[in-house]
Amino acid sequence: MVCNLKLKKNLILDWLIPAEGIFYFSLLVLLTICGCDRTDSVLKQQTSIDSDVAEGESDIPRQILKNMVQAYGKLSSYTDQGFVRLQYEINDQHTEDRAPLTVAWDDHGRLGLRVYAIEAGPNGTRWHLRWRDNSSLARQVLSRTLPSKVNLPWLVDDSFAKQGLAAGPAGFPPQLDLLLAEKPLSGLMQEATAVTMKPQQIVDGRACNVIEVRLDSLSYVLWIDQATMMLRRLLLPVQNLPSEMLADKAVSKIHLSIELPGVTVDEPIDWSNFKFDVEPKEILVTQFVPTPEKIEVGKLGVRIPGFRLFSPEGKLVYETGTGTEPNAKVLIWLADHPASQVAANQLKVVEQSISQELGDVANQIEFYSLWAEPSPPAGIDFLNLASSWGLPGKLVHDREALGRDLFAVQEAPTVVVVDRQNRVQFFESRHNPLWAEMLPGLIQDVAKGVSVANSTIKQIDEENNRFLGEVQLAAAIDNRPGNLPNPTSYSGRWVTFDRQNQQAFAKDISALTSDNQHSVWVLNADGEVSQYISGAQEPRRHSTGWNVIVRPHDFLADPSGRFLVRTSREFPTIDLYDVQNKTSKQIELSSGDVPQDLCWMPLVGAKQSRLAVLATSGSLTLIDPSGHEQLTGQCPGHPLALIPSLPRSSSVGGYVILESGQVEALMLPAESAHLSGPLLGRPISSSNIVTPADQLEKLKFVPGAGRWNSAVQGDKQRILARGWISRDEPALFLVDNDLRPIWHQRIPVTYAIEQKSIASSAVDPKSGQFVWAVTFDKHTLHFLRADGLLLDHMRVSEPIVGLVLRADGSDLQLWIAHERHIDSGHVHWLP
Repeated sequence: MVCNLKLKKNLILDWLIPAEGIFYFSLLVLLTICGCDRTDSVLKQQTSIDSDVAEGESDIPRQILKNMVQAYGKLSSYTDQGFVRLQYEINDQHTEDRAPLTVAWDDHGRLGLRVYAIEAGPNGTRWHLRWRDNSSLARQVLSRTLPSKVNLPWLVDDSFAKQGLAAGPAGFPPQLDLLLAEKPLSGLMQEATAVTMKPQQIVDGRACNVIEVRLDSLSYVLWIDQATMMLRRLLLPVQNLPSEMLADKAVSKIHLSIELPGVTVDEPIDWSNFKFDVEPKEILVTQFVPTPEKIEVGKLGVRIPGFRLFSPEGKLVYETGTGTEPNAKVLIWLADHPASQVAANQLKVVEQSISQELGDVANQIEFYSLWAEPSPPAGIDFLNLASSWGLPGKLVHDREALGRDLFAVQEAPTVVVVDRQNRVQFFESRHNPLWAEMLPGLIQDVAKGVSVANSTIKQIDEENNRFLGEVQLAAAIDNRPGNLPNPTSYSGRWVTFDRQNQQAFAKDISALTSDNQHSVWVLNADGEVSQYISGAQEPRRHSTGWNVIVRPHDFLADPSGRFLVRTSREFPTIDLYDVQNKTSKQIELSSGDVPQDLCWMPLVGAKQSRLAVLATSGSLTLIDPSGHEQLTGQCPGHPLALIPSLPRSSSVGGYVILESGQVEALMLPAESAHLSGPLLGRPISSSNIVTPADQLEKLKFVPGAGRWNSAVQGDKQRILARGWISRDEPALFLVDNDLRPIWHQRIPVTYAIEQKSIASSAVDPKSGQFVWAVTFDKHTLHFLRADGLLLDHMRVSEPIVGLVLRADGSDLQLWIAHERHIDSGHVHWLP
């Protein structure tokens, strides 16, 4: 999920608006979903007290509201026993329903919640949240690192958590707004058309100022403790309740309020009250992953035995095996119910559409309306049923219960599409408003002999695998080992990879890279390199003489395509191959040192890029691959990564990222441009120092180790950086030319720990966007775009050893290298 670093929406008014869909068909459903308790208790009578504060509009009520906000801002801890109270009379019987709305908070980053069906609280160094009875989040518990301080953007970072906290009759808890928002009540006060004092009252034994805030016709009344300035009650407008309840004539005298008894401030909190046990089968995730829609596939593809259909008069209208049966049979089972008539009318529209638009194909399609009851609706006989109800096709009376016995139809309406071989290609019960859109094309495919059932089963299987993959990607660091699903391959949702070629190799492929000259370079295990030049029929072969004992940690071509470099975390050496002169050279690092990161960096005034190598000891080496010089220096702090940049003044175009978040530019000594005497092939011992200088502004996020991937076009640069949202919550950050973050996307913590990735970037010719293809686990391929939209992923069954993403005319081409073959084709983002 992509998260903007700045909250785009003010959530202040969210708690004033109940979530849609809480009242589905009755009040009882609402109370079940919200976890409400029902009681016959009557509201305590409120006692009016004398007041020196005059009623009516003045600056005083606004000042009281301001004082309340300031009081919440000074708290070190807060807890209550809040609940939502919904009172009403139903058939003149007084009834009261409650839903929990309890909040606990302190200024050490801890937060406890019992809000509607949400339960949440700290558990060691983690914070857990569960949405009870939510089938779309089955077996998932949100697990996040406790922050140093909780704020509103942190709390609603997960869209499902935000939704669950507002999924009740009173909407988002006002306590959370007062405790966590940057500007509490600002939305309410900005929209207010009137703010007035009401007579003071006693609530739970506490003297309270009563303030009414009106938003046009809507009234919100707040009871504020005079001594502590804490909110004790909030009366909400009933207009915010669903129209179904308000329109029910049996329901009257409705009152909706938030009650906040038991408020305690600046005292220790017993956090065990908010801790819950995670069940063995539950999966701890850093973000919720919705389960795919469940579709019954058991009937799809099943061959139905031969059958016959008869009209209400007993006339045979269809029989299997006559040789004249249609290629596609569309059957709808109906009963005396409005839903059946609506479905029949919709299918009639489908029939007319097919007849008008499909020409000869329409002659291979037959519609049958099967009446599943013994008699027609009252006042209608079978002779007039088809015209009265607007039924599609031929009317059939299912006296023999074929629907039940052969097709396993359990309810009406049910639509079944059967092909010429009597195989079920489509099966759906109950009315679906999308039938008019989806069925014409589906029925046409069946009539043409396409196995729609197989395609549907494959699609459902892929969606299920994708869900398993996303759960695996979202797994939290404290998730129990062994309870994660094992997905197989699946395709992208927004990005498609159209494989056009597969090339087999006799020898193992070790790595893949590309240059700025449209060449793709393939390194084989024996050290041979194949150069694939755009437009060439056959690759050029280069024998580097490298002994590839282990798979290289890095294999790079310089932008000009003249030099190739490879390194390994196993050896303290850097191998260089000069494509032009067909020579190989090896550079030795200091004893015990191995390469940690490397990249090609441009140099102002020089045609040839410099190779920058960062070693595990923190030493930094800058190499002229043509042999003129190599310079070395020591980073001032613990370095994490190197990134090339657009050259500035007379410096090398590159930065060192330090663990502290500091960014330092690389600078060359003034005399270095004229040095001679190559040091290639000898241990590095130059006295010429490449020192990070021109300290830049500190990063706005915590940086992470591993390869940072840069993409450049003209004077514009975007970098896919590794970093941390908080402890144990790694992410990829997209940063601009000045290393300012634009957006971030979470990644599994295992990706950050292993620090390994294979990545490639390009500019999409169609959209002009910077795009990246990245894999961390060698199976899941992530597609990212600079605008942060339509980020996607796919999974392949074979391990990935190399990636190249590049422009190919007007298309975007992707090369995926596996151990013995390369798949290549075009990548398409949905428009």
